[in-house]
Amino acid sequence: MFKTYLLFILLTGSLVIFKEPTFVEARGFKITSLGLKESVIQTDLYYYNPNNIGLQLKQVDADVFIEDKLAGHSIIDTLIRIPAKDTFAIPVRFRIEMKNVLSNAFTILTQDKVNIKMRGTASVGKAGIFIKIPINYQGKHSF
Repeated sequence: MFKTYLLFILLTGSLVIFKEPTFVEARGFKITSLGLKESVIQTDLYYYNPNNIGLQLKQVDADVFIEDKLAGHSIIDTLIRIPAKDTFAIPVRFRIEMKNVLSNAFTILTQDKVNIKMRGTASVGKAGIFIKIPINYQGKHSF
């Protein structure tokens, strides 16, 4: 239970408890760059902030799997402001090593949709105190 809540003191000295944002969906998978050695996939991960206070996202560190094979990695270190009681998007770009997906090339090219997984963490917080929330997504998508 402690994992889902973080206690911290705001500059006013009041004690605040906030809940982790909850995953809503992944939308807009697209290939933004296609190459023989490396390609880039972009998507938006949507989360809902159930708190009455705005938060900040400062880092995302995640792996992407295509048809259960590790395909690439993404690190985002841009500060994103999260509104209170609202849904927000985290834009994610994955650099895909094409040698990692060649064994699945036939499946990827012949199916309408492929299985994509994302596993990692995002750092969310306020007033300089951050917690890591999990990124665990799996779904079928077309490009």
